[in-house]
Amino acid sequence: MFRSWSQKAFGEAKNYIPNVVEAQDNPTKQFMNIADPSEWRIPPESAYFYYCSNETIHGTEILDFPFHLMGDIPVVCDMSSDFLARPIDVSKYGLIFAGAQKNVGPSGSCVIIVRKDLIGKQMKITPSVTNYDTIVKSVNSIYNTPCTISNYVCGLNIKYMLKNGGLEYYDRLADERSKLVYGEMDLTPEYYINKINPKYRSRMNVMFRIKNGKRNGN
Repeated sequence: MFRSWSQKAFGEAKNYIPNVVEAQDNPTKQFMNIADPSEWRIPPESAYFYYCSNETIHGTEILDFPFHLMGDIPVVCDMSSDFLARPIDVSKYGLIFAGAQKNVGPSGSCVIIVRKDLIGKQMKITPSVTNYDTIVKSVNSIYNTPCTISNYVCGLNIKYMLKNGGLEYYDRLADERSKLVYGEMDLTPEYYINKINPKYRSRMNVMFRIKNGKRNGN
């Protein structure tokens, strides 16, 4: 999906894949809306479909991904900014990756969930340290030294979240908090500006502008 972080991923993919296809054009680069999934370009021969579930810079989030349109195409998702914010069915994804620094713990750790049948299908130029096959085969060891402090703090945070009620609790909390802020903006359009399609408003980071810097809009 061609939004801010997806745009960066698109650029990186072109270094390795000769025919990268954008699912949605966005010539204005405003990133305020996401086209209806029925309008997405999804070549049936695609090796995978990538999207970023929550775009921190422009404040858009996809909560209901159209897996039914993917067929057998593996879905790859960057969940860095909304991982552990709601329950997800990991079985629907080919690969999930998420930086820990948003909801899981401090920076330095990354969560990766890979479907087993995709392991071992890496490109020949894939470095060993980022090769999931290498990591999986390190049964009684690890290939490289991890950031132990970050991993430890992530574990503490996850235990704390479980005590609070788990992902169902944080899902409700994200809804309640974001609706309070969006509700205030919607009630005072003469002051706050938010042009993002309400269907795709992020619950993680609420983006807005103040009209002319004054409440009366002058």
